Amino acid sequence: HVIERIPNENDGSLVDGDIFTIQISQVDGELQPIGISVFSQIIQYNFGEIIAHTFSDFGRSSIAIFQALGNLFTKPSSWSEVGGIIAIGYETTAVLKSSGFLSFLRIWGLISVNLAIFNLLPFPGLDGWQLLVLIVEGCLGKKIPEKVKNIISLIGIGLLLVLMVGIIFKDLFTYVFAGIRLL
Repeated sequence: HVIERIPNENDGSLVDGDIFTIQISQVDGELQPIGISVFSQIIQYNFGEIIAHTFSDFGRSSIAIFQALGNLFTKPSSWSEVGGIIAIGYETTAVLKSSGFLSFLRIWGLISVNLAIFNLLPFPGLDGWQLLVLIVEGCLGKKIPEKVKNIISLIGIGLLLVLMVGIIFKDLFTYVFAGIRLL
């Protein structure tokens, strides 16, 4: 395990432009973690650039989410990539460990946009369903009977709960039980 570096003359710390080399060891054919991460980048934006980047990131994230939702209906294999709260915990922790706090915050921003878009889907039990009902009632000029709306909403909520439980079990087998070997 050899680490060589050309340190900063002032205090011995590494700064941008410093050169260092690392020899990584292997045990049983696997690389051993060394726990070193050096990255420094200073980016300065004015207020207008910040707003532009924010909307650009939001747009790209939204498009990616709509594409992923579309893939759920056009590519059945994409269901293997669906995850719930357990997957979110494992994956965001992995991002935090490997890529740092800024990437971690970006992932949580993407998750927030994802939840907002999902909530606007016109599926019974979600807010998008309420918007669809308002649009239909406005176009028809009369109210949909409350009993009909309630029955459809209960069926939708039931289907969402079944989906949620199924995803939780999938996450349990993927992340929690994957390391447990049966006798």
